Order: sequence, then structure tokens, then C-alpha cells
Amino acid sequence: MGVGNYSLSEGNAVYIDYDAVYGDFDSDEGKYSCEEFEGDHDARNWAYEDLLGDLKGMMLSSYDKCDTSQGNARSNSDGDGVVIGESRLFEISVVEWEGYFAVCIGIHPDLEEGTREHTLAENSLGKTTDAYFTNLSKVYGDNLRERSCAWTSHVYEPPVAKRKEVEDPSRSM
Repeated sequence: MGVGNYSLSEGNAVYIDYDAVYGDFDSDEGKYSCEEFEGDHDARNWAYEDLLGDLKGMMLSSYDKCDTSQGNARSNSDGDGVVIGESRLFEISVVEWEGYFAVCIGIHPDLEEGTREHTLAENSLGKTTDAYFTNLSKVYGDNLRERSCAWTSHVYEPPVAKRKEVEDPSRSM
């Protein structure tokens, strides 16, 4: 069986396909288009650093951007990824998984359960992730996916698009 989709405890995640970061994969050559030049092994690292920079650039100004340089990066609360930004209530992290990067927003690990701040974070997690993930969808389009179940995912749909599907135009007066 496979490894399944990445899931963050106390948080939400979307997935960015490798192709959106590294370019198309050439199965004959066994490499991505970013590795076009022979011996250019740093190309994937550069593409990954560009991804982290882009994700940081799309964060709201209320988030502090974290140092993700080698040796300075901090692991997320689940220990699987690198924290790229944080606010008083949330942390944003990136996890390299099977064929994609999981971009996660989770409740800040310093918040104690049962406190007002933790309750506020729990109650605003959905709106917070919707806002950030909607921004990501404008850049990554069909390469941004969300979990359907433990084993499958589908193209991320911003909340506005989901609401429009539910509305019935024949009921408008």
C-alpha cells in the first residue's frame, strides 16, 4: 500500500505537486526540467528555496517569517516539516512528502489547550486556512490539491467556488 496523504494534527494542509516546483519530470532521463544542465545538482535545492520564498511572500503581514536556511530551520509541531512563518495563534510549515509538498497551517504549539487563545485558534483555523490557501490557488491552480480521504486528493477549490456550487440560481427572486 502507499504512504497516504500527509495530514497535520491540529491543522489543515494543501499539496503542491513537485511538477509545479521542479518542472516537468522526464522519465527517460530520470530528472525534472529544473535539472536540465548536467551536473547541476543544486537546481532542486534552489527551486525548493524559491518555493519557500514564494510561500513566505504570500503570508499575511501578521505572520513573522522564519529563517529556513540550513542549520537554522525549526521543525513543525509534528516534527515532519520546516516552519516558514508564525503568528500568535498559528504556524505555517512545509513538509516534503511523496511527490508533493504539503503546506500546513496548524495551531501554534505554544498555546495551551483550554486557554482562550487556543479556543480562538481552533475556531478561526478554517477561515485562516481558507484565506491563505485561496491565495496559493491563484498561483498554483490545478497543482494545488487538498485531501479527499487518507489516500486520495482533489484540486483545491476556494470557499467562494464551493459556495457557488451549493447556491441554486432558480431560487433567487
